[in-house]
Amino acid sequence: MRTKLQEGEYVIYIAKKHWIVYLVGLFIAMAIFLVADFIKQTLWGVFLGALVMLYVHLERKFNIWVVTNRRFIDERGIWVFYSKETPVDKINNITFSKDILGRIFGYGGIFIQSAAELGLTKASLIAKPEMLQAAIIEAQKQFIAQNIVPPDTAPCPVCKELIKKDALKCRFCGTVLVEMTTENPVHETVNTVFIQDTTDKQKRSYQETDAKENNTNNTNQEIFERRGKVWRP
Repeated sequence: MRTKLQEGEYVIYIAKKHWIVYLVGLFIAMAIFLVADFIKQTLWGVFLGALVMLYVHLERKFNIWVVTNRRFIDERGIWVFYSKETPVDKINNITFSKDILGRIFGYGGIFIQSAAELGLTKASLIAKPEMLQAAIIEAQKQFIAQNIVPPDTAPCPVCKELIKKDALKCRFCGTVLVEMTTENPVHETVNTVFIQDTTDKQKRSYQETDAKENNTNNTNQEIFERRGKVWRP
């Protein structure tokens, strides 16, 4: 694991690719060797086959999925390091699938959907994906039990969901917020604008409704008077 842990954070589970990836790499290396041997380049075939197996080994070593008590971390990359982090409290759905060979040998794919900016994480040929799913669920339970609040977040004053401290608008309820300062340590809502707009719309709606009712009453009155004139003896 190449990602540094935060203070008070610990690893719950680390998932890797299944060992069946070595078989895939071995088939590719054998194909390269046979082609090289056919064109009388056996040494090159051995060399390229060894490179393929080395690449498969390094990919399995560095392409990992880590579950901590705070984050789900997707690490990959041999020469270029790539890391994708998702807070466990933002993960919404976790599903995994296994085909026939996956059920026999114990590997499968997993799909993780979250409310983060990069919302979807896909992974295939993972060893025991059900263990990774169980680890994420356990991390979410521990997060809720410990009530861990990241230092750069604060609860929204309206919906109480965790948002960034410097956020100008809550992404959950849509409340517009004022940036926090020393004089204003708490988010101030400006929902009064929306309330006033709503009130004005209601007033206009009531006025239109009253106007329609008055027009209807006047029309009925005219019909009654006209009928009265017609039927008057």
